[in-house]
Amino acid sequence: MIFKIIALNSHFMRWLLLLVLSNSVLAIDNINLKLGSIAGIAWQVADVSTYLNLSETIALELNIGTLTLSILEKPLQNIRLRCKTIEHNAVQIVCPNAKLYVAWKLLDEPDVDLSFTYQIASQTIYLTLSQLSIADGKVFLQAKLTPTGWQVSLNFKQVVLEKLLTKLSSFIDLPDNLDVKGKLNIIVKAVGDDVSFQQAIITGQSNNLNFTVDNNIGQNIAVKLASTITNIVDIDSNIQLIGDLSISRGNFLIDPIYTEISPDKPVVMVVDLAWQPPQLNLNSFTYNHTEITTLTANGNFNLGEQFDINKLAVQSISTQLQSFYTQYLQTWLDNEFDIKQLDFTGLLQAALNWESNQQHVIVKLANVHEANFGIAGLQGKVQWHSNNELPSDLSWSQISTNGIQLGASQVKFSLTNENIKLLEPWRQPIYDGAINIKQFQLTNLATEKLIWQLQGIELQPISIANLHTSMADLPGNIHGIIPAITYQNQQLKVTGTLQADIFDGNIIMDGANMENSEVPKLMTNIAINRINLHSLTSQMTNFGEIQGLLSGYVNDLKLVNWNPVAFDAFLGTPADDDLSHKVSQKAVKALSSLGGGTAVDAMSRSILSVFENFYYHKIGWGCQLRKDVCKMRGVEAISTESYYIIKGRLLPRIDVIGYETNVDWKVLGSRVETIINASSNASDPIIE
Repeated sequence: MIFKIIALNSHFMRWLLLLVLSNSVLAIDNINLKLGSIAGIAWQVADVSTYLNLSETIALELNIGTLTLSILEKPLQNIRLRCKTIEHNAVQIVCPNAKLYVAWKLLDEPDVDLSFTYQIASQTIYLTLSQLSIADGKVFLQAKLTPTGWQVSLNFKQVVLEKLLTKLSSFIDLPDNLDVKGKLNIIVKAVGDDVSFQQAIITGQSNNLNFTVDNNIGQNIAVKLASTITNIVDIDSNIQLIGDLSISRGNFLIDPIYTEISPDKPVVMVVDLAWQPPQLNLNSFTYNHTEITTLTANGNFNLGEQFDINKLAVQSISTQLQSFYTQYLQTWLDNEFDIKQLDFTGLLQAALNWESNQQHVIVKLANVHEANFGIAGLQGKVQWHSNNELPSDLSWSQISTNGIQLGASQVKFSLTNENIKLLEPWRQPIYDGAINIKQFQLTNLATEKLIWQLQGIELQPISIANLHTSMADLPGNIHGIIPAITYQNQQLKVTGTLQADIFDGNIIMDGANMENSEVPKLMTNIAINRINLHSLTSQMTNFGEIQGLLSGYVNDLKLVNWNPVAFDAFLGTPADDDLSHKVSQKAVKALSSLGGGTAVDAMSRSILSVFENFYYHKIGWGCQLRKDVCKMRGVEAISTESYYIIKGRLLPRIDVIGYETNVDWKVLGSRVETIINASSNASDPIIE
């Protein structure tokens, strides 16, 4: 606005000169002029009138009904300029004590003191405005106008940004939810010709800046600005901006990233851009966070009705991963994923190339170690491309987390648009075994149509003792071959078998189906083959000893939210078991609690407390779970309401009989838990 008023004053001074000179040849005391409208580029004045007193001292009054500027939504009205005394001679015309009245909402006070000098020979105007009151701050203006151009210097001191934005919102559209607090000092020096500006140099600073825009927050910011704006007339009137912004202090939440900037590690941003509507050309941009990282960028953007990135290239220098994590990632990972403080060594480097028809991201890692997850020697290159299948590879010497130990391995894959693909078979050592995967492919990542498939999965034997500290003394291993695992329509399907060789027998899971809805559902079948009970019970010191074999099944097992809701299960002595069949008194007491109302028959009652071990013919127990009720059965039915859990043989012989056929699942679960925990406080059986 100031530049437009200055252009207007150059016309006014020419009128004033003409009137003053006319007084030297004509005896005129007062002159009143009424003009219509005067227009220039991006401005217009209407209802202009002047009053000139040419008696003993010359006084001037100028009234403008309406001033319209293109940058303002509404025109300014009733502008008055009064100069009580005009001093003049053959060299110049001077008004040292003028008053300007502008009823403009941007100003705190409508009255402004000003002075001006017009040098007749050079037709040069010198203008000074003292202490314009804007947003509780002061603005000082000095200007020089010649027939061919102008120079302006504006000095804003201690302008309160919150009040300034409130005033500006009446004239221009500001971003929604914008809240800025603090005081600003800024100096603007500009030069131009009679139609536009040629160059503006802007410097400024604020030591207590705070802002909020949507979920983005900045607090206690100390910032300095230095920039040069140039209007390049010879190439289609481009506007070029070269500047730098330095931040020496501040706390920032640029959702979801939080960072603190300290005086010993300031941030300096340097930009060189050109604006040729609607194109914005970013010639260069540098973001340097001292001792943390440096980013460089260039690009071209369309800022018309629709924002488009025509081209953008961003790259970082090789960056210490720990410093970058602490500065930019730690708070986000902790809040979003509950990943506590990590301890890194190693380097990170990244690059982005964005074009309208394709995008490419590259991340390089070098010799990365992380203590909490036990990552050692992680390195390689990960690249994502919107169109092309480009190779990525990662290797590591060790990963040890949550009790899982992964050995040295390398995986090669591609990330293309929404797809992930394994480029060659991958072998990952786990404890003393390994898992081999021939093929993996994922499509429609991060969409409801997500599909992925694993093929050719082989689990080489892994010792059970390695899986958990509670299994440290257990013999055996887990292995298996799974032809395929497929996930589609929120359902997981596993074909093939996973086998655990344990206690001289094995447990086999034959396929599985899982529904990944809000409440996960899993369905599978499990077979138990020839488990050596002596090996098993010897590991359960409080349960008691049983000799013989155990086989069985869990068919149609259905888990909802990982809790069983249906199955048909039976565990018992296989028909071809030729091992010795003996059961200890302690084991009898533990098993007798399984059926609740179980009983030891009358013949066995008298010898139960006499002998430590008994012979049996068969052991067996089954449950068919439906609607939270378990229909129980044993190794052999006695009647419709009773069954053998242990059927004795030879002497000393003992029979354990179950009389409960329908048991609430929660009640039965507590009994099974008691047996699994091998409680030494198992209740004595009911003896009839």
